[in-house]
Amino acid sequence: MSRNLIKPPAQRGACWQSQRSIEVRKLDISTDYKLPKALASQLLTAKDATLRAAALNALVMATIPEGHTGFLEVDGEQREILTAGTHVWWQFNHTIKVTQLDCRLQNMEVNGQEILTKDRVGLRINLSAMWQIVDPQQVKTALADHKDYLYRELQLALRAVVSTQTLDELLADKNLLNQSIQQTVAEKAAAYGIDLKTVGARDIVLPGDMKAILAQVVEAEKRAEANLIRRREETQETRSLHNTAKVMEGNPVLLRLKELEILEKITGRISTLNVYGGLDGVMNDLVKLTDKCKA
Repeated sequence: MSRNLIKPPAQRGACWQSQRSIEVRKLDISTDYKLPKALASQLLTAKDATLRAAALNALVMATIPEGHTGFLEVDGEQREILTAGTHVWWQFNHTIKVTQLDCRLQNMEVNGQEILTKDRVGLRINLSAMWQIVDPQQVKTALADHKDYLYRELQLALRAVVSTQTLDELLADKNLLNQSIQQTVAEKAAAYGIDLKTVGARDIVLPGDMKAILAQVVEAEKRAEANLIRRREETQETRSLHNTAKVMEGNPVLLRLKELEILEKITGRISTLNVYGGLDGVMNDLVKLTDKCKA
């Protein structure tokens, strides 16, 4: 029996007659050139090495992973959209090509580039974008390189938005920058079957001299805030002392308690105290707020 068990179209084959049964199966592959899964598995996993080798030469196999969409092109014309799984075709008399697109959620990093703000400050901004293909057929038909297209659109939108804002505006509200870029690019990308999920500015890099200037500005602002807080505290303390003095002025008992409190603090901070006039001198002459108030 002939060892070449797969015959291409328009060829003849011969087999020796024997006691073995011989089966010849003819397949019309002029239009239906895709193999059923059972036949493809039988040929590609055959125990006969000659049959397996003949199958590999006669077949085209493609595996589409989960989350991807495949496209079958036959003789330069798209014929089928392929779902996840393994697909096998006869390649006789046809040029078969399979391409695929990743339809999972993906991330794109846009590297920083020198950009001038509205007030002519040069800076670098790095962008990060989350996107997903929602219409694979539209992407394949309209775009030669969808990743390059999206990257360029993000770059252009970043330049356009930054040029309309001052440095202070960018630093004050980075979310506004993100929203403006996403709004600009999302509409264009949607027309080609791409859904731009989020856009975020990861880093805003300033030149060295500008960093020093901003550091000085921030330091001056913080120092002014600290001085304002300190003045408020001093004013509050003065007001409290004034209120306390007015209360003590009309209350001799409270005034005496305050004198004893001060006396306690004084005696607690010194190691030796010379007393003249005995206990009465200590209690009445050492601390006298009334005379100071009158003075």
